[in-house]
Amino acid sequence: MELMRQLSVPVLIVPGNHDVGHLPGSDQPVDTARLERWRRLAGPDYWVSDHGNWRLIGLNSLLFGHGDTEEVAQFSWLEEVLAAREGRRVAIFTHKPLFVDDAHEGDTGYWSIRPAPRQRLYDLFAAHDVALFASGHLHWAWKGTFENTALVWGPSSAFIIDKLEREMPGERVVGAVIHTLSEDVSSEIVTLPELTPYFIDEVIHEVYPRAVSKRVPEAAQ
Repeated sequence: MELMRQLSVPVLIVPGNHDVGHLPGSDQPVDTARLERWRRLAGPDYWVSDHGNWRLIGLNSLLFGHGDTEEVAQFSWLEEVLAAREGRRVAIFTHKPLFVDDAHEGDTGYWSIRPAPRQRLYDLFAAHDVALFASGHLHWAWKGTFENTALVWGPSSAFIIDKLEREMPGERVVGAVIHTLSEDVSSEIVTLPELTPYFIDEVIHEVYPRAVSKRVPEAAQ
């Protein structure tokens, strides 16, 4: 966060699974301690920011699918800020994408938002002129649409995936997305030559040391 504060432009951020945890039953599920740490160090895990004719909304996608008071509170808040947009167009930013292969697919577990909260989001998109839903998480870059909403799964700036996971829609790049918001929205996926496209496969033991340590006793046997 100290490095983030050194940036010379305004910055809004949303948490990912390596920040606040993941699904119930995972090695590091979302819990009160992890949420409190994010909120203390980084600020709110969901937020709204108005810019001219646009309302930007950041969501904590790691809360979706838990069915607890935190998920209920975020959905209630989202309904309120959408209802109060006063004609502004809406762009929503999260860490996890809505889906991987198909807008109405089943539960993909680790990779995307679960079907029930996904459908609830679709209903809110339709009711409130949500022009853009932008996310990351997949380490693949992809653009598409769902009804009247543009969808962008942004690339990672750290790693691409080789054989560790199956092929997913989109392209393997490291980089960023430039979203231009005017009367409408346009999004450009850009590769950055300053970034090396490392394969996460080659450093997975460093990224997930806890999972590796769990396997050590079995290997020793």
